[in-house]
Amino acid sequence: MTITKGIASPAKFLVQADALVDLALHGKAFGANAYLICDQFIVGRVHEKAMPGFKNEQRAELAVFGGQCSDSEIN
Repeated sequence: MTITKGIASPAKFLVQADALVDLALHGKAFGANAYLICDQFIVGRVHEKAMPGFKNEQRAELAVFGGQCSDSEIN
């Protein structure tokens, strides 16, 4: 496994080659449930690479971000 850097700007994110494969491993420290929000252009890759890591005691839900930024768009 390569070295992973955590960066806070504005929230933490990972910088690592093929980081999606290890996403469940890194997320485990934050709890058993993950809510993954991604753009439409990468949803297939997230489903293929990240979702298999969430099994057994971890659970993940994948949502596509549609650009909503106001209460009327969200509701």
